[in-house]
Amino acid sequence: MKLLRKFLNDKVSVYQATPCIDERGSLVPIDLSEIHFPTKRIFLVRASSNVERGGHGHYAGRQFLMPITGKITVELLYEGCMEIEQLSSPENCLLIEAGVWSRQIYADETSALLVCCDTSYDESDYFYTKTQIVSAKTKAGPKGSL
Repeated sequence: MKLLRKFLNDKVSVYQATPCIDERGSLVPIDLSEIHFPTKRIFLVRASSNVERGGHGHYAGRQFLMPITGKITVELLYEGCMEIEQLSSPENCLLIEAGVWSRQIYADETSALLVCCDTSYDESDYFYTKTQIVSAKTKAGPKGSL
């Protein structure tokens, strides 16, 4: 995978995977060890048209987002700065570090997002309001040091 850019104080990275294409179709290889991302859980999110998902951040957990189909708008907020990233191809993925609040908006019912997490599910790792981002700095552990 190739790092395309980083933003929000290097808390969000955009990666590009190179697809292998031949007459049989395409394969998009993703090797998360290249970005030092030990995956603990994976889930697939599908939603109806214009539905918002997410709306939270993690004190310690990191997430790797890979769009499978459709178009997904990702809103990201860190230290009062908002960025918007459009995901519409499995070749372009996002790595979101701890302490970043995000929300995903699914363009239509064909949109699907694969999410990889480097932590097991823990309800206490989540913050939901944008004002809790400040407290995420003090609560983040060694993985999520801000």
